[in-house]
Amino acid sequence: MKPHYNNRFWAILLIFTLFSIENTVSQTLFADSINTLITQSDTYLKADNFTEAVASGEKAWATAQTRDNKLLMAEAALQLGLAYYEDKKYQKAIELYNIALTIFENVKNAPRRARVIAELGRTYYKLKRPLDNASVYYLKALDIYNKEFTKEETEKYIGIKALIFDRTAVLLASKKQFDDAEHYALDAIKIYEQINDKDGLQIAATGLGNIYYWKEDFKKAKQYYQKAYDLCLEIPKNTGRALNNLAMIYHNDKEYEKALKTYMEAIEQHKKMNNAELIGQAYVNIGSTYVDTKQYERGIEYLEKAVKELNSVYANNGLPQAYEELVVLYTKTGDYAKALAYQKKLTLIKDSLNSQIIATKTANFKVHFETAEKENKIKLQDEKINKQYQNLNIMTGVVVVLCIFGFLLWQIVKQKQKVADERAKLEKQRFEATAEKALNEMKIDALRAQMNPHFIFNCLNTIEGFMLQKRTLEASTFLQKFSKLIRMVLENSRHSTVSLEQDIETVTLYIQLEKIRYEGKFEYVLNIDDNLVEYHLPPMLIQPFVENAILHGLRNRNTEGGILEVFIEDKNDLVSVTIQDNGIGYKKSQAIKSKNGGLNKTSIGIKITEERLKIFYPNTNLQIVDAFPNAEDGYVGTKITFQLPKIT
Repeated sequence: MKPHYNNRFWAILLIFTLFSIENTVSQTLFADSINTLITQSDTYLKADNFTEAVASGEKAWATAQTRDNKLLMAEAALQLGLAYYEDKKYQKAIELYNIALTIFENVKNAPRRARVIAELGRTYYKLKRPLDNASVYYLKALDIYNKEFTKEETEKYIGIKALIFDRTAVLLASKKQFDDAEHYALDAIKIYEQINDKDGLQIAATGLGNIYYWKEDFKKAKQYYQKAYDLCLEIPKNTGRALNNLAMIYHNDKEYEKALKTYMEAIEQHKKMNNAELIGQAYVNIGSTYVDTKQYERGIEYLEKAVKELNSVYANNGLPQAYEELVVLYTKTGDYAKALAYQKKLTLIKDSLNSQIIATKTANFKVHFETAEKENKIKLQDEKINKQYQNLNIMTGVVVVLCIFGFLLWQIVKQKQKVADERAKLEKQRFEATAEKALNEMKIDALRAQMNPHFIFNCLNTIEGFMLQKRTLEASTFLQKFSKLIRMVLENSRHSTVSLEQDIETVTLYIQLEKIRYEGKFEYVLNIDDNLVEYHLPPMLIQPFVENAILHGLRNRNTEGGILEVFIEDKNDLVSVTIQDNGIGYKKSQAIKSKNGGLNKTSIGIKITEERLKIFYPNTNLQIVDAFPNAEDGYVGTKITFQLPKIT
């Protein structure tokens, strides 16, 4: 009997066909399941449900990694990165974006590359990394759009262009380049309207509203905030942020009842998202509104709520304003103990924020310095190697032709090498000088960060001592003056230099406060040359010496008649500064410190100021001597002098 080869062939073919169909169906279902999860995550994002967006994104990413489908992995990584960004997990977002970018680069997918690069720019902007400048990423993404997209892709993916324009507008607005920011935001809105992307349009409208608000064009700000709110209702999307923005406009227009109602509506929306930070910031705005309507008790109620909400999630945004408002309110209502407590909290949080900024600057500078130093070494090494090869080639060719002529050429090359070495040496010196200057700036920032809390806490102790005397009327006046002084100090500390007029205003206010405290102990005289009022110097340079004269010299007089004198004089190419008192004198004050357990301890303010003087003015000569060494009453006083270069 012959075997039935035909039947066997058809059986094998049928099995193979069924297997192929099953595999195709399996792959299709696999892809569909990932795409479904990605779509779910995107939907949750648009609804501001970030927790669920992350959960769906993580499922999509985990599933994509079980199969060798690079494109699906990239799409899942991009979506999870977007979810992590909105959930404020920025480092995780960057990791996922980089994975997606690598895959899209390998498969030559320009549209998705541009999108991922734009998202990296937005994330670095949030992290405030100067070395990873967001504008570089936005420009790179735009460059890909303009140069690598096909004609069909530029039309199909024009939304990427709108996205880049919108993000660039936010970046420029943060740098207070409002006119340029407005231009990019309007272009983004035009494109979003063209492609009917309501979600993108809502975000861009909010951004443009913010730009007009900062430009104080409140009419246009209201127009775009209202547009954003209407789009939130249409999409639909949580309306909390849009309502808060509209309430700010009503507040500015003095429509206080409408503002309060809208703020409360915004809070209800924030509660749906369980966003304590936004709830806290809305409470701050409500408290501020009540303050403006002179409903102080209600203002305190909501500001206290704001502090509780913001502290529950360790959010600093809004806390300084809340603390400052509470200081003023508790002062107005006569609760000076609470006013003082919140003033201390305000001081601490301001100092903490300043320290964070300085730490970030220092870390970024360190990375920049190390990178630049490595690049400089590599550059010098490459130049040296190139010169060596060049010299060798010249010598070889010349020796073959003529030894004498070769010797002459060698002399020429040697001279060129010497010039190159000199140039490299100068370049190195210039680089080191730049680095040293930047490091000095970091040191100055750090010293200023130490100086501010030292000065402020001394003032707080002054207030505390005054309040213990239970002189409530004077305490109220004193605290108001102190609040003004704090604002001036914090404002001046934001600048590397201030005018002499501004610095003396701060010093004068400080002296007035101490004069009230030590009533009858001393008088003061300020003599400033009129032509020096616009002279610029580092802030808080004179005050520590004045403080030292009062606290360690004049305060310890047993009789009245103390006098504090400050002379700032124009002496040709120098500005001469003299702080003089007729207190107990430097030696006696040191003896008192020794007796009180402070042997050989210098005032922290004086020590820091001496360090700042050395950094700013290395050639200055600081002298501390007895002002009246032959005084009959024994009050020899202290005279401090130093000179500053006359550079404005």
